[in-house]
Amino acid sequence: MADPDFSATWLAYAGYYFCRKPFYVVKADMAGSLGFSIVQIAHLGTVYLAGYAVGQFSSAFFGRKLGPKLLLVLGIAISVACNFIFGIANGFWTMLLFLGLNGLAQGTGWPGCIGSLAFWFRREQRGSILGVWATCYQVGSLVSTAFAAYMLGLAGWQWSYFGSALILLVIWSIVVFLHPNRPETVGLPPLAEDGEQAARQSRPKSPANP
Repeated sequence: MADPDFSATWLAYAGYYFCRKPFYVVKADMAGSLGFSIVQIAHLGTVYLAGYAVGQFSSAFFGRKLGPKLLLVLGIAISVACNFIFGIANGFWTMLLFLGLNGLAQGTGWPGCIGSLAFWFRREQRGSILGVWATCYQVGSLVSTAFAAYMLGLAGWQWSYFGSALILLVIWSIVVFLHPNRPETVGLPPLAEDGEQAARQSRPKSPANP
């Protein structure tokens, strides 16, 4: 019963890279086109990474409030919008603002996906499942970088952003319509407690066994 969630979250996290990697692929061409200095490019990269760090920490709070699926849907949508803006932006401060916002949105990926997987797999399964699932960030990084570089050579740096955003937009649609979020969403019972947890709760409490 976990296949839809596994596939949707794997695709979602791989897809995040399509709106994460273009800046690093095109920054030299973009700087030359827009007249940015090396220092300005460094500031842009720093603001993105700062936003990403804040996004990961804040996602722990928002994930509990919104639920993992809504966290993913909002995070992907914001990242897609930011990358479309990167393709039409022509000023340093615009890029700075939206790179920071993109970092915040990108920070929702890992917490949203892992939070969702927790509803579908028991604790004793999660190590093996994550060993396979975590291939998403290797595949996503490789394919998105190659795609951004291809679009750069084919149509210019703006289309590295536009093309990557379109791919993530398709993935966003898949997550919206095919990601089941929790077992109860598709009429299945919630995941049973781990045997260890159930046994611990059934033991009588005592000073030696609190």
